[in-house]
Amino acid sequence: MSGDNFEALRGDENKKILSWEERIAAVRGEEWLEENFQRRLAEVCARYPEMAENIKRSLETPQLGPYHNEGLKMISHLKLILAVLEDIKDGKFHESIDPELAREMREAVASEDPNRPGQSVVNQFFIDYTFFHDIAKPDCMSLRFEGEKGAKAITWQEWLEIEKGGQPYKFGGKVIKSIGYYHPGLTKKDSGKKHGNAAADMVRQKGVRLPPKMSMAIRKHEIAYQFESANVDTYERNFAERGLGGDQWLSVFIASYSDTMASLKDDGQPNMDHFKNFLNARKNYVLLQEMTKNITDNAVLNSHALFNLRKANKVLTREDVEIALAEARVQAAAEAVEPQPK
Repeated sequence: MSGDNFEALRGDENKKILSWEERIAAVRGEEWLEENFQRRLAEVCARYPEMAENIKRSLETPQLGPYHNEGLKMISHLKLILAVLEDIKDGKFHESIDPELAREMREAVASEDPNRPGQSVVNQFFIDYTFFHDIAKPDCMSLRFEGEKGAKAITWQEWLEIEKGGQPYKFGGKVIKSIGYYHPGLTKKDSGKKHGNAAADMVRQKGVRLPPKMSMAIRKHEIAYQFESANVDTYERNFAERGLGGDQWLSVFIASYSDTMASLKDDGQPNMDHFKNFLNARKNYVLLQEMTKNITDNAVLNSHALFNLRKANKVLTREDVEIALAEARVQAAAEAVEPQPK
């Protein structure tokens, strides 16, 4: 397998854009999508028989609203994730992924095929992750209604009763506008029930011991949605301060990428905005770390110039950092000679 041939996946310049699912089906075939999914499902259920019932239940989770238009049920989302992983293995990436990062992702996802020397398959780690990361969605469903704020948390049994009534789905006589997978907290201090955390907890409670980096990927697979901008502080808070680097960071990043690519808008395309912010925040963090690692003056490190740069919603250049550091040093020097109040 060559590690240097990467294909960027772009839309047609003439706006004749296939949906992501149509593109995958056109390249790999509808039959392949179904066969690949069923084969992987059978493998994972055989590997984790104690999780099989919950895995199969999760496939029936309804999808309604702006974020999951790949199909009416979650099975369609998982089919696409598996296809995205195949794309990564084959060196096909969204155009936002640069060659160096693409190489790292491919090396993590692709494994040597034990039955075909010289050929590769998707690493079992990411196959298992795919079927575990949303396994608790049925237990975290919440409904939104037209013209109303907030969400109504429901149980899986309540959903099964709603489903019997057919579309448009209704609850309490009101038409359901969208379905989310988060149970709001009951108090301000209660962070609520997030389906990623609930999934990792469910697997652990069933006695399955996952690698720590897989548990982290499950818990943080929606991390990109925290990035409203390329804010370095957001990245640092979620990764650097928790000591998540190397393999752990890459696993979370691939989880976020595959989940984003397999979550389609109503035009059939993935919304990459938050993911790009996540990616750019990481780039900015790495650059700032590199260019400030030898600075010991806290007045410079804590300057307004660097503070503003960390929150800049763009990809930083070395020149940006150099200018900010020059301003910070001038300000620090000026403050150092100012007479101190008695």
